[in-house]
Amino acid sequence: MSSTSFAVNDAMAIKTWSQETAAYERETSDIAKLEGDDTNSIIQVKTDFSKTNGKGDTVTYSIRARMGGEGFGRGQTAQGNARALTYHSDSLVISELGQTVGAESENTIDAQRVPFNLRRDSRDSLAEWWKDRKSVN
Repeated sequence: MSSTSFAVNDAMAIKTWSQETAAYERETSDIAKLEGDDTNSIIQVKTDFSKTNGKGDTVTYSIRARMGGEGFGRGQTAQGNARALTYHSDSLVISELGQTVGAESENTIDAQRVPFNLRRDSRDSLAEWWKDRKSVN
């Protein structure tokens, strides 16, 4: 008699641990407090290509420069002292970056031979790598 089964690396097998890695990285990253999706964030997280916003691989965005000049003071008039806003643009190309760790299933002799959890250590190691890599210029 046959039975239907799915191996650990079957394309139909659902994998969620990579999402846990991303969440783990965000919670522990030294630069997480600098990230945000508004214009006041030092590191702006762009969501232009999220599932709800559309497709593509390049986003062009504008950058407003800080206003310069000394301003005007008491006894001076605002008329004639106005400044123009200055804008610049830049593009960001989306690509892929990945890393893997080779670790056997928890049900193998390799996992039984050591007193630590290879899968958990792999996840933690990938989260550390991503955290370090994300801080690279």
